[in-house]
Amino acid sequence: SPLQTMVSTRGSARRATHYFALPGLLWWVGVLGGMAATGLLAYHPEAFAWWTVNVTTVFSQKVLEVLFWLAVGAHAVESIVALRVARSLHMTAGTTTLWVVQTFLLGFPSLTLLQQEKEKEL
Repeated sequence: SPLQTMVSTRGSARRATHYFALPGLLWWVGVLGGMAATGLLAYHPEAFAWWTVNVTTVFSQKVLEVLFWLAVGAHAVESIVALRVARSLHMTAGTTTLWVVQTFLLGFPSLTLLQQEKEKEL
């Protein structure tokens, strides 16, 4: 279960909230590890050469570069959605920043937790 912190009263829609939750550790390892590996293979010729000899030649370095930037773009869009959801929940600026940064780093595992909180408010 995610680590959760709830500091404020939710009685009024106008009250700012400090709700923040962390996805499980495996999400952090998998997503950040995958992004780092894709970026490394896309931009480091020696790492890519090792990969093609020892793992697979399925993807070209250019394809990995495109996949990396598509993933970065998807995370950027998800972080904008997180910003809008956090604001709609009247979260404090600090808590909103935590959600935006975490969602940029992790993508949907973070955004899903935030959207679940939004659904509770409906």
